[in-house]
Amino acid sequence: MKSKWDNNTIDFARKSENICDSYLMYLTGHTSQQWFKSMVKEKENNRTDYSSIDIKNRSLTVELKTRNINIDKYQDIMIEPAKFNALTGATTDKSIYINFLGSEKEFIIFDIKEIMFLPIRKETDINISNKELGKDYDYTTNRLFFNKIYGHYYKLDESNNKYKKIW
Repeated sequence: MKSKWDNNTIDFARKSENICDSYLMYLTGHTSQQWFKSMVKEKENNRTDYSSIDIKNRSLTVELKTRNINIDKYQDIMIEPAKFNALTGATTDKSIYINFLGSEKEFIIFDIKEIMFLPIRKETDINISNKELGKDYDYTTNRLFFNKIYGHYYKLDESNNKYKKIW
């Protein structure tokens, strides 16, 4: 296995962050009501992606992730333990984890501070296969799993170009 943070993995991580950023900008431009008053991108080496103020004047810590999964196929959504710790330890009013499901057209959102004390997390080691970088970059890591029922699932209704809350 190659180093986890060589130039290829750093470039891949930046590309993934840029995809999440573009999905977030799409989301904020296609909601029936504006969710965020402001969004400030965090520094590259920060554990979370954005600081925000929502329409109720609450401060938010925001983490974005994109996973190419079918929401109906899996019971759980993954998060890195360090990201979870950063979200639960944030001094903001709320900490949200937005997991885009392969595109900007659907996502599941968790309010981490709302669910952090529920007995819903399970932690396990998983094997990561990076299809883009190849098997030299496969590795085993640790993840927390949240049951998707504790999140809110949204899908873009293309007939009116607005997100619809599915659950």
